[in-house]
Amino acid sequence: MNRERDNVLRVVKQNSELVSRGFTVAEGLIVAAVIGVVAALFTVPAFVHEEQVNKKIEGVNCIVKLADGACINKILSPDKDYAPINKTECEQAVLDGKLGIKSCKYDKDYWAGAVKACGGIDKMLTMQQLGELAAYLYNYSGTIKARKDVADDAGYKLDLEKAEKFLAASPYGERLKEFYVWSAQEDDDMYGYARYFMADGTYWFENARELNTRLAVCIDN
Repeated sequence: MNRERDNVLRVVKQNSELVSRGFTVAEGLIVAAVIGVVAALFTVPAFVHEEQVNKKIEGVNCIVKLADGACINKILSPDKDYAPINKTECEQAVLDGKLGIKSCKYDKDYWAGAVKACGGIDKMLTMQQLGELAAYLYNYSGTIKARKDVADDAGYKLDLEKAEKFLAASPYGERLKEFYVWSAQEDDDMYGYARYFMADGTYWFENARELNTRLAVCIDN
């Protein structure tokens, strides 16, 4: 019964979308029903490190699924999708104890702003998970640990096709060939950790929290 109910709801939703595009109600129902039948014939398993751009995995819009099962579901750009928070707001977050932030210094704290935008440090990538993402984007055969650099002299280059699809989920889109991603790890009130992804290597960094050039990548565990 649940499957039949879900199929009916799916057809109704698809019909509404089709009508909004110019189909008549009758035409929309027919097309949506056909789509539902075809979709029922094929299932796509969620493999580790398989890209799932704009596809649903267990109800979550999963851009990339990491080896530990974490699902990257949002890529946020500084000053476009997330804003820095000031020292007062940061200190209040520390007192509230909800986001996992431990200390504050800057009046424009982009690392803390990224934490807030994702919903807490438990919704951001750890340094180890950033290593997993790097292994995926560089087609790395081994494990890239939290504080491991991988340079071109090791024979690994950024897979531009994977990187473009990954970044397509952010307003930067395919224009970025090099990018930084904040981690959930706070060093102190001045620094947070991040990983740098570039064409010929990937490197971990300790970054000033006031820097406004780092992406916030959020996950659903």
